[in-house]
Amino acid sequence: MTGDGTKDEMSVHPASEQQEAAASSALDASGDADISSGTDGSGSPMTNADEHLPLSWLHLIGELLIIIGAFALAHFIRYTSGILPAPTEFIPLSQYMVMGVIVAPLWILLHLGHGLYFQKIAGTASEEIGALVNAQVQGFLLLILMSFFIRNFPSSRLTLILILVSALAGCLVFRLILRAGRTFLLRRGIGIRPLIVIGDSPLGALLIRRIEKNTALGLKVRERVALLDVPCGNVSAIIRHLLSDSPEIPAVLIAGNIPEDCVSEVIVECHRAGVECILPSERSAAAGLPTDARMMEGVPVLKLTAAGELAWIRFKKRVFDLFIVILVSPLWFPVMVLIALLSIILQGLPVLFKHKRLGRAGREIVTHKFRTMVRNAHLISLPDDFDEKYKSKDDPRVTKWGRMLRKLSLDELPQVLDILSGNISLVGPRPIVKDELSRYGAWAELLLSVPPGLTGLWQVSGRSDLSYEQRVELDTYYIHNWSLALDIRILMQTIPAVLLRKGAY
Repeated sequence: MTGDGTKDEMSVHPASEQQEAAASSALDASGDADISSGTDGSGSPMTNADEHLPLSWLHLIGELLIIIGAFALAHFIRYTSGILPAPTEFIPLSQYMVMGVIVAPLWILLHLGHGLYFQKIAGTASEEIGALVNAQVQGFLLLILMSFFIRNFPSSRLTLILILVSALAGCLVFRLILRAGRTFLLRRGIGIRPLIVIGDSPLGALLIRRIEKNTALGLKVRERVALLDVPCGNVSAIIRHLLSDSPEIPAVLIAGNIPEDCVSEVIVECHRAGVECILPSERSAAAGLPTDARMMEGVPVLKLTAAGELAWIRFKKRVFDLFIVILVSPLWFPVMVLIALLSIILQGLPVLFKHKRLGRAGREIVTHKFRTMVRNAHLISLPDDFDEKYKSKDDPRVTKWGRMLRKLSLDELPQVLDILSGNISLVGPRPIVKDELSRYGAWAELLLSVPPGLTGLWQVSGRSDLSYEQRVELDTYYIHNWSLALDIRILMQTIPAVLLRKGAY
């Protein structure tokens, strides 16, 4: 150990005794880390760290009060200050305050939708200000709509503009003050998070030097780990030990010079611990990564989705799912009732087929489809080379009625009930069974970090014509690159995919 006030640099050249002990203890504590060992919720190895949204309540409550105050300030400037010409009609302050109390929470929800209250790590001032301006403009449009459609709301255009200017200026000053306060504390060593550096490379070394010079980033290198000649099987245990041994929540920088197949192991352990993982973009080709490309101290990096961000993603997806499913219920409900009646006539009961799948965090869920196979399909003998987990157009168990439902994807319509129950999402990775989890390798836990979907990238990219490896790549890509815009695009592409019936059988 060196005397820098923290831990020393732990260099891992051909498996040091320190690492072997760390790996051994970590493996002893966690077994073989088989993610599929528990699917009932209690045995799942998924952490609970991402169950709660890491919101900044100081920002949220402060800006709620600022926005309500903007209504009072705008009224004062417009009607009583004498700064502007007096209007012909005086509107009492009480009407604007009622308007503010109603609109402000909706305005805050727009801020929330832009991630302004989520404690994003190392977000730049320009990113924060850009998101704030976008949210404020949308809030202003909402204010105009409400004043137009709600008769009792005041609709003075000049006053509404004053509300926007006051709210934007107030929130901006508030955030700049908080940023200045945070920078003040960081320069005095308060609130600095440890940074664990994995591997080494020229670009990584450049980034580290700049991080150490810029205290405003709130990061200080605690350890350097060079995973040279270390089997990937031991990498997970080593990283797990380093993260669990940290008294504070660290960040991890994958600097380079580690085997590409070990990169995913590091990322998975970071995800499991709920810590931020930073990857210089020269490693962007590794294992189907990433997501949010940005500049960090002049160096292009990729900020990989952390567990806390996935919690926020799930929240937004849930709201989006309920809104869309309820909105289009006049379309899907009568169609589902009609198909149920025809199924009873053409192939008898039962109408629905229930299947156990893995939901979020590896919990076992039950999904519903219209039955498309003959009764007692499990008793029918199949060819030796037939893979029951992989759809085939020559499956002898499928009925004629069932084959038509499959081609039109109508057999999956009852899954809207699973969406309403929260077991699955409208868009997401494919619902899989426990035995399929091993095919996802290091990305298995990432797959289980979000609920499976009724439709997804694989359905609009070829469906059953795709190889299993391609499906895995599409699922991991979707999680890394999720956005509401991506969900909407997939939903739009699902319509022609269903109509053209490509890959459906």
